[in-house]
Parts: sequence; C-alpha cells; structure tokens
Amino acid sequence: MEISELFALLGVDTRDLAKGGLVVRSPLDGAEIARLRTDSPADVENKVTLADDAFLQWRRVPVPRSGELIHLFGEQLRAFQDPLARLVSVECGKILQESLGEVREMIEHLRLCRRLVAPASRPHHCLRVARAPDDGDLASAGPRRRDHRF
Repeated sequence: MEISELFALLGVDTRDLAKGGLVVRSPLDGAEIARLRTDSPADVENKVTLADDAFLQWRRVPVPRSGELIHLFGEQLRAFQDPLARLVSVECGKILQESLGEVREMIEHLRLCRRLVAPASRPHHCLRVARAPDDGDLASAGPRRRDHRF
C-alpha cells in the first residue's frame, strides 16, 4: 500500500504535507513521505501556551465526559489499527508485527487512562502517569502547580 493511500484511508489532508522544507524520509527505502513546515520559536511558544490553556480547560471536564472521550479515542485506534500499524512501519522502519504492537500499546495506554481518570476529578487536581523502569506504570493524583510542565 502506498503512503498516499494510507494517508487517504486515515483521513490525512496531504496538501499540508507537501509545503514545507523539512523532508521526511522512510528508513525502509529512503522514499519521501512528506515535506513538513517548521515553526519559529515564537510559534512554538504560542502553541505551548495554547496547549497549557487547553489543559486547564480539559481538567475541568466532568469525569464521565472525559472518560467517554478517551474511550472514543480507543475505539478509533481499534478501528484503524492496521493502517496505523502500516504507517508506523513506513515512518519508523519496523516490521508490521512490531508496529501493530505499538498501536496496541497506544490502545492499552488509553484503557489505563480511562481507568485512572476518576482520581483526577477533584478540582485543581490532575492525574500524572509515569513510567517506572522496573515496576510498570505509576499514577498519582495531586494539585497541579502552574509552573509544572509535563
């Protein structure tokens, strides 16, 4: 399957993937996948500020609604696991089975998030999930300080 077919199947607008100066190549065969635009430092700072503001709004979303959205993300990943795995293979140079494992891991992370979203429902608190080297996932709910960035 060609990369353009994968993008079409996944609903990616390829017009934006041909305008930039940063060439993205597949490690499999060196074929050009896309040309991406780069952001200036001011653009990056603006996007980080917007993301931080969005997070402040997101943590106020009631648990049932946020849990349902996480569930819907997982459903979309399940519905498109094969084309997503093929895209990972092209972008990262992995064999298809390994790429499928990557997509399944994303689904599992969303399942974990959905299970752990309840402790974050207290006002001005958020859930932090961190990877411990030997013990798996750790989660803690606590106050979110304005100066804390993930």
